[in-house]
Amino acid sequence: MSDKEEVQDNAQQPDNRLEAVRELLFGQNVQEYRGDIKETRELLDKQRSELDQNSADLENRINAKVDALEEKMMAHIDKTAEKINNRLDKLQETKVDKKKLADYLVSIAKKLEA
Repeated sequence: MSDKEEVQDNAQQPDNRLEAVRELLFGQNVQEYRGDIKETRELLDKQRSELDQNSADLENRINAKVDALEEKMMAHIDKTAEKINNRLDKLQETKVDKKKLADYLVSIAKKLEA
């Protein structure tokens, strides 16, 4: 074994010993922490997925309600426009009748004068 290899072995030996002591002291805790972190990540992923699904469901329900409201409003607007048009037609008929009546009365007055 060369001096260089011996120095490397000696340099690695304390690291290996330190790692072994670290594993003995903290190994079980580290494994527990890793497990806890994994469970937490899985729970967060599940909750994120549920939240995304709930958000999509809510968006669909809101869109359906808005569409239904739009249909009701358009029906109401159409019905109101129809009522207004009917009233305008009746008003125009009344005015036409008054004009006809006035013309008729004028013609009678002319006949009476003659």
